[in-house]
Amino acid sequence: MAAATTAAIVVFAALLVGGGPASADSSGHFGPYSVVDSWKAKTGETVYLRVGSWDGNRGSGYTKIVNYHNLTTAAVKAATLYSKDIKPQGGTTKRFETPVEHVECHGASIFRTCRVIEVITLVAVVNFRPLGDGTTFGVVTAFCDNRPPRCPDWVKDAINI
Repeated sequence: MAAATTAAIVVFAALLVGGGPASADSSGHFGPYSVVDSWKAKTGETVYLRVGSWDGNRGSGYTKIVNYHNLTTAAVKAATLYSKDIKPQGGTTKRFETPVEHVECHGASIFRTCRVIEVITLVAVVNFRPLGDGTTFGVVTAFCDNRPPRCPDWVKDAINI
């Protein structure tokens, strides 16, 4: 019962933060393989973001990305849509790397000046392995490179598309 309640809360939370419709399995239940959202990556391939899981030590998908890495669906989308570098990770897995700039501004109107104070590479790891239902496995994880485990809030705020 607790696991079903947790899965329902995770799916509801996904919808609240702009994840999109989650899909239930054939029994009407939401589980770790339920799709939170999908979109086309820069490569033209369809990316699936699944509910996934996170137990405090290991996991994957949306639940881990939100609870462990402090990112949003929008940040994961941006990493795959605007990637500056796409690297093969073996087999059907690709690593999308997108620099995110932390910009600080001061002043108003014509006296306003802005400067980049930090750049972090946002990474999304996506497995395009086909599943039996015609979809692919999807996002394994997304994180800020060299900043584990949690990305600073400004990363998800800056990349909120």
